[in-house]
Amino acid sequence: MIWGDGTGALPGIYSSLLRHWASHGFIVAAANTPTSNFAIGMRAGIDVLEQRNADSSSPYYRKVDLEHIGSAGHSQGGAAAVNAAVDPRVDTAVPIQPGPLTDPDLMDEPVFYLAASAT
Repeated sequence: MIWGDGTGALPGIYSSLLRHWASHGFIVAAANTPTSNFAIGMRAGIDVLEQRNADSSSPYYRKVDLEHIGSAGHSQGGAAAVNAAVDPRVDTAVPIQPGPLTDPDLMDEPVFYLAASAT
């Protein structure tokens, strides 16, 4: 799973969610950037996981399922989750209250949009 933060946020704000996914066996690569919209840092996370999966000295050696990668994010990172899905390595997206700087028509992968409001 690759993750994109909301505007001005860093991964620590989403620690509970990201750790929850990790507790279920997902490897979560969170982009450490407050401007994730174009998914550059998120896609770089896939590159890092590919390298660590191939490095025999890495604890991730041969443990990363590179055939099943999802992108997720909140707000600006939600738009980035969709933008990351144009990468052929990404199989699905989970944008949470995504921002407007994306075009869902660019992707063909399954997507699960999440949004809510307090009433």
